[in-house]
Amino acid sequence: KKEFWGCIAGRIALKEALIKAYSQAGFQAGWRDFEVIGGGKDLTVRVKFKTSLKPVFSISHERNYAVAVVILNGLE
Repeated sequence: KKEFWGCIAGRIALKEALIKAYSQAGFQAGWRDFEVIGGGKDLTVRVKFKTSLKPVFSISHERNYAVAVVILNGLE
């Protein structure tokens, strides 16, 4: 319960990283194109548009900071 806001900040950082990664791959991605589902080790991302690219991600948060990194599998 004490990490609630850190988890929310991590999800926001993840969505921002997803938007940037898919935009760099040539997709016009926005905030509502991704859904972050679950939590902890069972956290998954659902992409709401059709693509063969699969996101691999890492999230971290600590007190005042949250960070997320996304790598897209399937780029050539």
